[in-house]
Amino acid sequence: MPADYEIDVEHRLVRVRCWSEVTFAELVAGRLRLKNDPAFKPDFSLLFDCLDVPRSVLTPAQVREIASHLPFKGGSRVAIVIAHTASFSMARMFQILRDINGGHEEVHIFRKKDEAEAWLRLRESSK
Repeated sequence: MPADYEIDVEHRLVRVRCWSEVTFAELVAGRLRLKNDPAFKPDFSLLFDCLDVPRSVLTPAQVREIASHLPFKGGSRVAIVIAHTASFSMARMFQILRDINGGHEEVHIFRKKDEAEAWLRLRESSK
């Protein structure tokens, strides 16, 4: 699979990195694997690094499905890092759908990974 994750328990952070075109089936499988990982807690935050993804292959319906089943809960922060414009529009759609679906986590989209990491650290320092 062209995506993987690591859980940083100390910083209450899940880091997901994608390095190619990731399919809907791969994202769903990864979500289930993460949700069932004993180290995962739904109040952790997420850094979703898509800098090495050349383009989004997801349909709007697939983005809607992913947005409706995010395993994170209120108080979490989700930072999505996107390099390409087409992927940015799908990330923005995800962000809007999380709001519509009653997502209680904060979702922000970044073009630079260091900015996303700095924003995520703001949550860590406020605890």
